[in-house]
Amino acid sequence: MSKEQDILPTKKKSSPLKTIAIVVLVGLLLLFLYKRYQHYQRTLHLADVFVLTNDSIDYNYHDKELLHNYITEAAQYNKIAQHLWMEKGINPKKLDAKHVSADYLQATSLLKSIQLKETKLKESTLLKSIGLGDDDIHIIQEKDITRVF
Repeated sequence: MSKEQDILPTKKKSSPLKTIAIVVLVGLLLLFLYKRYQHYQRTLHLADVFVLTNDSIDYNYHDKELLHNYITEAAQYNKIAQHLWMEKGINPKKLDAKHVSADYLQATSLLKSIQLKETKLKESTLLKSIGLGDDDIHIIQEKDITRVF
């Protein structure tokens, strides 16, 4: 053998096991980054999922139970909606027949109830702004004399 052949470095082949390990690690890294991005996107749009109690409602409404139920149901809805959105990526405000689950149905039911109560509370605020009292508003809403909205 000549001295030149002894000096030249030999090219080592990487083992197939090493290549597979690198591919798996890169795949896991990409999966981790995708999950972090997905979590970031869901957190960024979390406010779109929540029901926030409206400032234009009548907090001095004559039926304190209705007002209490409105606030309680909003809190219950927000808890369920946060779980659905963060864990499953489901927005209960958007009707979607393919995401039918017990939580989804409960959230949509609560949302409808909240919207009905919010309409009454907003209507009360508007009627009070034109000078009507609690008794008048109670009669108007109970008899369904007029709908302001």
